Amino acid sequence: MGYKDALVYQENCKTLDYEPFNDADMAEMKHGHDDLIERYGAPFGKPYGWARGLDGPDPTFRDLERLAELTHLRGHYRWASHEVHSDAKGSALNVYKRGEITYQSSGMTNTGLAEPGHLALISLHQCTVYLLTRGTASISPRDLLALSAMQALVDRSGEALGAAQTSIDQAEYRLQESQASRRFRVLRRLGL
Repeated sequence: MGYKDALVYQENCKTLDYEPFNDADMAEMKHGHDDLIERYGAPFGKPYGWARGLDGPDPTFRDLERLAELTHLRGHYRWASHEVHSDAKGSALNVYKRGEITYQSSGMTNTGLAEPGHLALISLHQCTVYLLTRGTASISPRDLLALSAMQALVDRSGEALGAAQTSIDQAEYRLQESQASRRFRVLRRLGL
């Protein structure tokens, strides 16, 4: 746990009936935090401070997207953020219909993970490519082979994620067809 997270934890642990960190643990975390600030400067302690110098003294997430040439994925980031940060749009995105029943999903689900999972892998690969190739006159054959292997893994993972989503969708379709057929038989028996 980082020092800043530990400070927040300490503020709330007694209310939650959790065990607080002892003074020695807090001092050790503060020492590690202070060492990094001393080594990299005060801006390192700010959000995205690790990226200071890439795009001015106080870079933002949008600045980092622009530098990584990934601004075209902002829509996907915003879409995913609705559910992660629990806003009204996220709530509306979690309405499902099964047969005649509409319900609000309130827990974990195994559906809808293919696209965000594949996009996360693509982003990780793009960041790795950028880190290994940016600012170098040439890329080593070893790095080129590693990037090529990573690309193959990203592609295979995307296919596997897509196949899993297709399987989930087909199972849901079969379930709904079965339920509709059962309802029809019941209504027919009742003469309706």
